[in-house]
Amino acid sequence: MLDLACGAGNWLLDVAFELPEAEVVGIDPSLANIQYAHARARVSLRHNVSVTVMDLRSELHFPHCSFDLICGHFLSAWLTEEQWLPVLTQCRSFLRPHGVLRLIEAEEGHCSSPACGQLSSWYEQALHANGIRKRLPNWSELLRQAGYEVTFTRKMLDFAVVPDAMRKVILMFFALVQPFIVRSGVVTQEVFEQTYQLMYCQIEDEAFAGSWRLLDLQATLCQQ
Repeated sequence: MLDLACGAGNWLLDVAFELPEAEVVGIDPSLANIQYAHARARVSLRHNVSVTVMDLRSELHFPHCSFDLICGHFLSAWLTEEQWLPVLTQCRSFLRPHGVLRLIEAEEGHCSSPACGQLSSWYEQALHANGIRKRLPNWSELLRQAGYEVTFTRKMLDFAVVPDAMRKVILMFFALVQPFIVRSGVVTQEVFEQTYQLMYCQIEDEAFAGSWRLLDLQATLCQQ
């Protein structure tokens, strides 16, 4: 199994634990992420995990028909529309005949914190200002061009199910993207920090609520 942007290796470790007989591979363009994921795998005694620095926007180096499952989570956050087709085409050559390419993408999200909504708006403006975020791909057409057959499932992730985890994700995300947003000129650092602190108070409130609508795409190779 291959995780296309494994980050700190959360998905890799979960899969390696549940399927100890499987070989689980992760790639990520960040050396820091790969070093951290490698350390976590060793500490957790997950010897069926291997990770390497590799950027899926460039040529990937795997043998033909290597994987039964290839996963990508929220890749639209940093892949441009033009980069998607080469990525999908490469993945097709790495899948075994009955393998599956699974993509999880967030279509939209809502929460009860007005400050979180404002930070999200600034993030979108920064992406547009840097030419990164365009419209989401036409998944049916894109996967068909790359040689796949695809099924779609939409799922709703209710923050109430995992409120503490979602608070941590939201806080960490905006802390990490703050320099990018400020450099883009859409808001000053002072105003960003004030809004961030307000968001912190709002999402710690017991009445905090929200949801993400997720798109689960499972693609298989077209039968000739």
